[in-house]
Amino acid sequence: MPAVVQFAPDTFGAWLQRRGFENLKAVPALYRTAAQRLNTGDIAPNSPILPRFANELGVSLETLQPFAKAAPLDARWVQKIETQLAKGTLPRGSKTHHRKAGPKAEVRAKGHRRSNNAGPLAKLLVERSGMPVSALAEKLGISHATMGRLCAGQLAGNHPLLAPLAKALKLDVKVLTKYMHGPRLNPQAIKATLSKLRPRLKKVAAATVEAPHEPRAAKPAKAKPTTAAGKRYNKLRGMSLPLREATRAMIATLNVAIMRGETHMPPLPLRDLYLLLVDYLDTKGVHDVLVDPNFATLFDPRS
Repeated sequence: MPAVVQFAPDTFGAWLQRRGFENLKAVPALYRTAAQRLNTGDIAPNSPILPRFANELGVSLETLQPFAKAAPLDARWVQKIETQLAKGTLPRGSKTHHRKAGPKAEVRAKGHRRSNNAGPLAKLLVERSGMPVSALAEKLGISHATMGRLCAGQLAGNHPLLAPLAKALKLDVKVLTKYMHGPRLNPQAIKATLSKLRPRLKKVAAATVEAPHEPRAAKPAKAKPTTAAGKRYNKLRGMSLPLREATRAMIATLNVAIMRGETHMPPLPLRDLYLLLVDYLDTKGVHDVLVDPNFATLFDPRS
């Protein structure tokens, strides 16, 4: 006969025992996690699981909500849990929720290792050595577990393995340390690691991994227009002073309108618009369009 678990008087577990349940595991499997979280108050009062659980227990929702003391869920999480309940995919914990083993699980069951050639550091190691990281680990005398932690960046930036590894790969040790985000080792931990890995570190230091080819050179950046003296050329400087000022005023006015979310340009002086439009038409080679600030005076309105 299993021992009866004692709960505090004001907890959900004690409330369940008063209704005839021996413990939290006595409730249906679908609501077992909800019962455990209600007992600790770690569930939101608007969780979609509560109305169903209350219906299962034959009580009102208001009876369970005082035990739900977590912050209310937002609409996105409420919708997600409702979808899981509708599809029957609500997680029930590792002891009650068993997923069907897929192809990946079958491969691991046969003893095959998961490839860890992904990630920026792993790609760098493959490029420098010309071999998969598993083969590189065997060549250097490093265990596959250590190589996996290295590729995942789980080692400390001052791990004793990084310096001999960088020497074998002909890399600056800073290239490797920038990928590491593990907690730094104190002097005692470094000493213990050295004593444990000393035979392997000697093999790593003595190994030399030649790159299969030199890294591909980066494409040169597209050169910007320059003057004869080699300085960068700003086309605004080639404009007349009035046109340059009008152009800058137009750009500033447009940027301010965009930042304010406006859909129309604020009024601009006709002189500025005239200078900009004439310059635009001249650049496009349009010469048969009349643009003149004195247009209104060219015709007699009485004719």
